Formats: sequence, structure tokens, C-alpha cells
Amino acid sequence: MNKKQRIMAVGVTLLAGIFLAACKPAGDGKSADPGNPGEVIKLSYSVFFPPTHVQCIAATNWAHEIRKRTEGRVQITIYPAGSLTKADQCYEGVIKGISDLGMSCFAYTRGRFPLM
Repeated sequence: MNKKQRIMAVGVTLLAGIFLAACKPAGDGKSADPGNPGEVIKLSYSVFFPPTHVQCIAATNWAHEIRKRTEGRVQITIYPAGSLTKADQCYEGVIKGISDLGMSCFAYTRGRFPLM
């Protein structure tokens, strides 16, 4: 992996972390009870890159690391290749609840984030 790809992978991971922090768990919409360690939070992650692309591989590795560090309490299912939302619909898909997380590019949401 070259330097540019590493920087992109770190950026995507940080962006995904921000989205994760702002998301509610899938299912009944109730937050996990911190006093109930057996409750599992299942999240969907829409990635428009194909499964073999370095960005999708990074997202998959990140999801596995989240599952490992939470001892299985947070499980993220990756939906690659635009199977949940296409590239230009990822952000809107998260807003509308189609997915809990979405990998997007600012270029696909022109005008929505004026400072970017």
C-alpha cells in the first residue's frame, strides 16, 4: 500500500468512526443498556466500493476490529459495491435510515458541506 492509499484508509476510518458515534443501533431503536453486557448492537455499513477495493478492505478490517474490541457487542455488517446505497446516495441513506453507516465522498454531496 503506498502513502496515498494509507492516508485515504486512515481518513475513511476516521470518518466511519464519526458516523458510528452518531448512529443509533439497528432494530428496535433502543440504545444498548450499559448494564446489560449481553446485548448486541448490530449496524449496517454501506460501502460503494467493490469488496476487493482497498477502501472496502479497510472498512471490513475496521468492522472486525470494532467487533473484537467490544467483545462481540457491536457487530457491523458491510454492504459493498453499492448494494444498499449507490455512491451518490450514501450520505442520504444514513440520514433516511437505510444504513447506519455510510462511506461517502464529499464530491458526491456538493453544496451540502460548504466548508469542505
